Amino acid sequence: MKAFVFKPSNEFIGKFDVSAHDEVHTKLQAFLILQKNVPDYSYVESNGRFWTIVKSDPLDFQEGRIQRAAQPPQEARVPKTSEIHDLASEAFLEVTLERTLSIWWSYAWRFLVFSAVAGLLLGACGGFIVGSVGRPDLGAPVGALLGWMGSVIMSFVVFRIVLCKTFSSFSIKLVKR
Repeated sequence: MKAFVFKPSNEFIGKFDVSAHDEVHTKLQAFLILQKNVPDYSYVESNGRFWTIVKSDPLDFQEGRIQRAAQPPQEARVPKTSEIHDLASEAFLEVTLERTLSIWWSYAWRFLVFSAVAGLLLGACGGFIVGSVGRPDLGAPVGALLGWMGSVIMSFVVFRIVLCKTFSSFSIKLVKR
């Protein structure tokens, strides 16, 4: 899974790979050696969990989002619509046509391939079984029905795969309301 590092202003700094949450601390230390521009009170997000880098040298790292007690005033600026926006401590991206097509294509080709394979296998097995028990006239309808059921099941499987996929510049997250 990925761990994303953000400045206190929610500006993206970078990311690194972790296989489990308990290795975030170790991987973050390696990340901080390579990245020199990580200010205090930056935070790490991985699969809905947050850690705050209270101090980067030496590393003081705590679970959860911790806000700086008194932050110096910052210049106000209007963010561009393509920038990451802060909504309830989560980083959100604008839904653009490019991202929508990327998600749709990821789903469409996987669904086509997975459902074709599942439909072929289930349809052939169902048709063979019905034919072997002496009802070859039911082979086509049973094969079609099992093939359709396989494609319905594959639609859910593929949907979950796409929800968990990390795209080139974003990933899909479910947010509790």
